[in-house]
Amino acid sequence: MKSIKLLITTSLLAIPFYEANANANLQYEVVSPQFQSQVQTLSATMTTNFATTQANLLYAIQENTRQISSAISVAVTQSSAGATQVIDARKIAAQGLATAIQAIGQQDKIIDTVLSYGSTGQGYNTCKVLVGNATLSNGKNESQKLAAKMVNNTSTGTGRLVHDINQVNKETIQRHRELFCTAEEAAKGLCTVSKLAGGDTNAALLFQPAKTNSLEAEARRSLRGNILGAPDVALNSVNGMTPRGQQYLFALNRKTALQAFPAYSLASIDAANLQTIKNENGELRSPNQMIDDVIGRYYGTEEAKKWQATMMNQSTRGLLVEMARQKGANIWLLNEDYERGLRLEGNLASLLLISADEANSKTKKSYQSIAGRS
Repeated sequence: MKSIKLLITTSLLAIPFYEANANANLQYEVVSPQFQSQVQTLSATMTTNFATTQANLLYAIQENTRQISSAISVAVTQSSAGATQVIDARKIAAQGLATAIQAIGQQDKIIDTVLSYGSTGQGYNTCKVLVGNATLSNGKNESQKLAAKMVNNTSTGTGRLVHDINQVNKETIQRHRELFCTAEEAAKGLCTVSKLAGGDTNAALLFQPAKTNSLEAEARRSLRGNILGAPDVALNSVNGMTPRGQQYLFALNRKTALQAFPAYSLASIDAANLQTIKNENGELRSPNQMIDDVIGRYYGTEEAKKWQATMMNQSTRGLLVEMARQKGANIWLLNEDYERGLRLEGNLASLLLISADEANSKTKKSYQSIAGRS
């Protein structure tokens, strides 16, 4: 009974299930084809959309890749170009700097050259000073040669011998009256007053500049002859071979030797003040005037003022050049003093020998006087 009830109960419970299942099957059979159709349609649509999306994505990726590659290429090119430009710019800048440094160095050399060898580095009036110093040196050499020639150009020069001393004395007096007549002589009616009265006895003329072949030059020549004394008388060959003649000639040679230094000193003074050389301006000047010009360049003249003004603008080299010139001029003057000192020593030696001869002569005369009395 219980089994029957259970079965009936089970059957009753299964009826709704079968009904539901039947309804479900019915719905499946109706819905399934539509669902499948829609699923297929959706699947096809999804497949198509997926393919399209994939294609679009691949194209976008490729396009982006191409753009990125192009951008990278441009960036690399720009970077390379930028680096090249930087390198070129640096090279140009370095070249410009080198050129500037070279230009500055060249400019410095030009400036140094201008300062050293231009008007500020050569001292005062270089060309004029060079010509003046060279003229002075040449003038001194010519003066020495001229002095050697002038030693014996007097009518009563050293070592000159004459046969008629009276005739020489007359000629000397006559030349004096014609050229150097004094007021006292003119008052006595002996001659007419000369433009250079007493010039042949005026020793001051020796120290004044004079032109060659001038009246002053003639006066100095006569003065030197008057100081040296009258010429000696010549001997004929017969008398010259005698013992007294030989003694006379020996004494004459000794006298000539003792007068050599005074004669040359007088001729040297005369030649040093004779205007025989031309300066840079073409003016005739004596060697002593040239010395005055050199000294006057630095002291006490209008040119000295110009020299001082020039020194204010000189570079170190210019000042050193001018210092060297002054030292050179000083050495040149010291040499002149040295040569003058040598002539002075020669004159003193001659004077000493003459004094000794006079002393010996007096001693001999005294001895002979005493010996004669005894």
